[in-house]
Amino acid sequence: MTILQTPRLLLATWYRADLDLLRPIATDPEVMRFIGTGELWNDERIVQFIERQMGHYNRFGYCMWKLIDRHNGRLIGLCGLQPLAETEMVEIGWWLATDCWGAGLATEATQAVLAFGFHRKRLPEIVAIAHPDNHASLKVMEKIGLSVSHHTNSDALGLAVSGVPLVLWRMSNPFLGENTSRLIDLSHTVEAGMITYRGLPAPIICDFLSREASRSFYTEGTEFQIGKLEMVANTGTYLDSPFHRYREGDDLADLELGLLADLDAAVVHHSPERGQRAIDASAFAGHDLAGKALLIHTNWAQHWRTDQYFEGHPFLTLDAAIYLRDAGVRLVGIDSYNIDSTDDMERPAHTILLGANIPIVEHMRGLEMLPDSHFRFYAVPAKVKGFGTFPVRAFAVV
Repeated sequence: MTILQTPRLLLATWYRADLDLLRPIATDPEVMRFIGTGELWNDERIVQFIERQMGHYNRFGYCMWKLIDRHNGRLIGLCGLQPLAETEMVEIGWWLATDCWGAGLATEATQAVLAFGFHRKRLPEIVAIAHPDNHASLKVMEKIGLSVSHHTNSDALGLAVSGVPLVLWRMSNPFLGENTSRLIDLSHTVEAGMITYRGLPAPIICDFLSREASRSFYTEGTEFQIGKLEMVANTGTYLDSPFHRYREGDDLADLELGLLADLDAAVVHHSPERGQRAIDASAFAGHDLAGKALLIHTNWAQHWRTDQYFEGHPFLTLDAAIYLRDAGVRLVGIDSYNIDSTDDMERPAHTILLGANIPIVEHMRGLEMLPDSHFRFYAVPAKVKGFGTFPVRAFAVV
């Protein structure tokens, strides 16, 4: 089925029988050079790609459509939109057979896809990624109006391949009003068997009342599920209240919503490369932090659910915690294993911040998707009396 048309191209939905048509492109070393690790695809992987795109179209109304030459009906590549891994972003992408390079077809196709995404799907933003050496694709991104956001890598974006350097480009929907906002999820998913903190048990998730068992209580065709969750409070992305550290401190039920929701927020970036784990006060000098939620982006979330996540994580020093307290921050979040060094049994960051009634959010994700400032932050736990810590669905409104 044809979805979009341009003067020279048709963009159409996939069929499983398209395997034979896509194979020559997916096994061309020149085409695949900057796709993932550059590995050529076998038939199984091509079929998986086609089925995934069929699923995307059924679910979202868009996918990486097949690209057809209107003159001769030949499949010459693909172009379209798809979710970017596990992020909240939607990416535009394209491949072209090598004999079609240099004719402006990628620009023609991507312009039509951008218009579709912004006009018909009302997407607030579309992004694109490319290897920094893929100059042809970078040129197309510039031509169609995208702007460079930042350099990143496949691990930070949650892609299936590892260790691939990438440049992220983005474009906001120019047809939406200036007050249009979008939500960015900053929390990890809680799953059965998942270890958040070494030494603490994983959550057990099961049915208290299964759908099958519930049928005996209701009329035919009506069923429900009541879940049962057994977990420690320090699971997934969670918030610490002062009670976590201090016996007389505010617990979760005592915390004012003004400390947890609709907070003006800012991001400060820290790279833990070359063993620079400690984040001291100098990292925050010159930033306007008074009254704000401060989110510290270390990119450590890329190691989530791996053994590396538990070892050598970035952390705040004592002088940094004192600086943030004196700067008047309302909340501090970090995408690391612990805001303190686990080698320091005094836990100075917890001690200083929670002692000043400044909540802490740990084990965050997705901070690379946020602007440096001028957004709102939310991290509201359940209102549990006698608890100092609980998971949150942290998110930003950008």
